[in-house]
Amino acid sequence: MHHIDKITLLLKRHFVGSGNIEADKKEIMELLERHPELNQLLDEFKNPELAGKIFREYNDLDISNQNLVLESILERINKKPSKRTSIYKISLYAAACAALIIGFYFFNRTTTKEINSEIIAENIVAGEKGAILRLADGTSIELSSDKEGIVSGEDLRYEDGSKLLDGNALEANKLLSLVIPNGKEFQVTLSDGTKVFLNAGSELTYPARFTGTSRDVVVKGEAYFDIAKNTKMPFRVKTQTQTIEVLGTQFNVNEYSKSSSSVTLVEGKVAISVPNQNDVILSPNQHATNTNGKIAVKNVDVSEYIAWKNGEFVCNYESVSDALENIKRWYDIEIEIAPAVDSIQLWSSIKRKEDFAEILELIKLTNQNLKIDIKGRKVTVTR
Repeated sequence: MHHIDKITLLLKRHFVGSGNIEADKKEIMELLERHPELNQLLDEFKNPELAGKIFREYNDLDISNQNLVLESILERINKKPSKRTSIYKISLYAAACAALIIGFYFFNRTTTKEINSEIIAENIVAGEKGAILRLADGTSIELSSDKEGIVSGEDLRYEDGSKLLDGNALEANKLLSLVIPNGKEFQVTLSDGTKVFLNAGSELTYPARFTGTSRDVVVKGEAYFDIAKNTKMPFRVKTQTQTIEVLGTQFNVNEYSKSSSSVTLVEGKVAISVPNQNDVILSPNQHATNTNGKIAVKNVDVSEYIAWKNGEFVCNYESVSDALENIKRWYDIEIEIAPAVDSIQLWSSIKRKEDFAEILELIKLTNQNLKIDIKGRKVTVTR
């Protein structure tokens, strides 16, 4: 059998999961002896990220192009690539496929598992814009992922001006709830001009139009507020555990759990009220944590706490569970962390628009002791 036919057969055996592994190993070794340049390819292919990338690219080709890949291996081994466009464009795939079959037979199970995780991770993509608007009459409106946000005024519109609800419908539904599912983010401009940016897994309940002596809203999860100034009508943000009162300011509130919440002040001043405790006044660049009704304040670099609003994940020597908390909501996945792992601290900064495979790569660079397994949308972190 010609050696190109042998490589073709070995590749096809691998992709259909058949063949005698031990016998194939012997024949692969003979190929390596005849064509030492394949050893270099194999060394290059020991990078799991590269292996996963090539494997995905090969599988994405249609059958005719896969056959061209297999045929062009001969050209890579014996001579320079043909100038025929179809073959030339995939000559790199051909070289990689030759290494692929060698690599998969000689990598241990752990490495193969890592490659598979990389492949699966590519299917977990970053979140996007989107929300569900719930009206007082029980109606739910799924908002477009092509839009940045909505604006409340005489009527309700997307930020680009396209109308959602006319004035009569808005008047009939005086209380609105903007629900942000996991894997989404959205923003709203309230009737007073206040802008609210909502993170994944959050909810904002607010009046269609502010009336009375105060501007009251309720938030669950995480939101960044840029409050329109109005000294005659204080703005109050209520959560499950506290009330934050402001006149005109920018701040971030995070309360996904009753047991722990935080407020980070960017500019202005806020007063935090909790039961059975004096109000706590924050100044710019201060971060207050509320743990079971006890408030602690410290000076911080606020950019770390509002990074999500600016399109980034930032963790500064945080435990694995804390570092991955926002990530799991943004990618809408389940993350299980072994107890022995949580003492490990991570530091990183990465764009929120990156696919989950990039997150995995960064985590591995941060700490080589972590082992990550992916099954469907469940990620298990061990060491």
